[in-house]
Amino acid sequence: MRTPHGYLSSFAHASVLALVLTSSACGFALRVIPLAEPTKPRVPRAASAVDLYVSTRPTVPVRDIALLTVEEESIYTGGTEAMALEQLRDEAGRMGCDALVLLGPSGGVGSGIDGKNARSLKGMRGACVEYTKAESAR
Repeated sequence: MRTPHGYLSSFAHASVLALVLTSSACGFALRVIPLAEPTKPRVPRAASAVDLYVSTRPTVPVRDIALLTVEEESIYTGGTEAMALEQLRDEAGRMGCDALVLLGPSGGVGSGIDGKNARSLKGMRGACVEYTKAESAR
C-alpha cells in the first residue's frame, strides 16, 4: 500500500513525463536566414494579417527579407503540414512580414534512435517579403 506522499511523488513524475512527451510532440525547429534589410520598420502582426501566397507570386513589387524553414525536430514529433504552416505564418507575423510566399516542403530526413525507420520530416519553407510600394496586394 502506498502512502499519500508516494502517490504524489509518482503523480509528479508522471506529470513531468507527460509534459515532456507533449512538448516534444509539437517539436518543430525554426530557421531564419536573413536575405535583406527591410526598407520600412517591422511591425509585428497577427498571423492572419500576413498575406499567404501558395500557387502564385504577389502581383505587386516585393523585397525578400528572409527565408523561413519550419521542420519537425525528429520522426517522433508527430507534426503535420498544417502545424508547420501555422508556425511558419506565426513567425512571419512576429517578424512583421507583409506576406509569406510558400516555397515548398523542407526536405529533411530523420530516423529512429537506432538509425532505422527513416522518413521525411514534415516541414515547409517560405519567403518573408515586404511590399515595396505603399499599397498592399489586397
